Amino acid sequence: MQAVDPAKRRLARLLFVVALIPMAILLVAAGPHQDASCPQGEEPTGCAQIYLRPDTLTADFFIGDQQVASGVNPALVPVPAQTSVVVDVRNVRDSGEGFGDAYVYGDASSRVWVSAGQTSNYYAYPRKTFIKGFLQLTCDIRSVKEGDNVVCRPSIDGKGYPDLPPGEKATYNLEPGEHAVRVEVRGNNANLWDPLVEQTTSIGVGSTRYVRATFNKLGLLTIVLSQEGIVGDLYVDEVLVAKQASTAQQWVEPYTSHRVEVRNISDPTSSGEYGWQDAVSSAYLSPGQERTTTLYPQKGFVKGFLRVRCIIDYVPPGSEAWCRVRVDNDSLDPAVYPGQTVDFALFPGQHEVKIFVGPRGQWVCDPFEYTVNISAGSYVNVYGNFGYEGPR
Repeated sequence: MQAVDPAKRRLARLLFVVALIPMAILLVAAGPHQDASCPQGEEPTGCAQIYLRPDTLTADFFIGDQQVASGVNPALVPVPAQTSVVVDVRNVRDSGEGFGDAYVYGDASSRVWVSAGQTSNYYAYPRKTFIKGFLQLTCDIRSVKEGDNVVCRPSIDGKGYPDLPPGEKATYNLEPGEHAVRVEVRGNNANLWDPLVEQTTSIGVGSTRYVRATFNKLGLLTIVLSQEGIVGDLYVDEVLVAKQASTAQQWVEPYTSHRVEVRNISDPTSSGEYGWQDAVSSAYLSPGQERTTTLYPQKGFVKGFLRVRCIIDYVPPGSEAWCRVRVDNDSLDPAVYPGQTVDFALFPGQHEVKIFVGPRGQWVCDPFEYTVNISAGSYVNVYGNFGYEGPR
């Protein structure tokens, strides 16, 4: 019989063992080395040092039904020397967040082969399997100023979760399928933002769904009247916001055109001669914007005016004289002195006007008489032109 080269025999044996090792489960990372810590029995023994990846994993290790290591990473496993041995990795655990809830690791197994008194390093990569998906929620409360007290309060399928400050994110592990997401703004200033966001989102196994709960701040509208000294009822979108006031502030929805109005204007200086017409404007605000809208009421006259000029060509020294006005047989005050012009407010319509000169006893002259038509806000000019006929 022809002798077989020992080097060829060892090569053939190595190729046979490699063919038995499953792919991507256990990989030899370093060449064998003498290891005094590898226990020796009656039969020649080697050791497989098995590392789990990632490093956060631990597991129980078996050869057949015999457990050879428990809850460790790595595991030093004694095996018969120069023998193909199956090592099972079972009960894989992970210290990472979400293990057992969002994901698990499956068992692994492979064959190892080492020489007597030597230790070979192997790396195991158990397969990670997701059983849930993920929802990442961002609390997007916009236009927050220093001192504003607001947070997002999320709930998913009716279950509440801890509050999130503006700009913060949180990830939730969820069963695959449809989920109802509800986020409210809470806090002392919550009324200045949109009240809530509601939506339904679909979660897939092992995937992440990103949800941004965006809340726009209301705009601050300031209303002022253009005319000083007047007040009125101020309205925004047909809602009374201030009664008999000259200015008011109101938080309003952004991205909306708002109707701003003043009604029932009062003016203590008008003396009933005129009034002010209602005024309307519109205002459009962006989120968090502060804007002032000025209303410009127009004066609406209730009465017209009789403008009387008194002309007396000569008043003797030491004497006095004036013109007196009577309208529709009613005497009006004040007296009009020579060279003066006085306006008298009258209701619209036709009026009989007489202008007398006085005082009686010193002046005896026929009055000037007029028939005038008064229109609201208009002026009618009349005059009394009296001459002195006595000695000068």
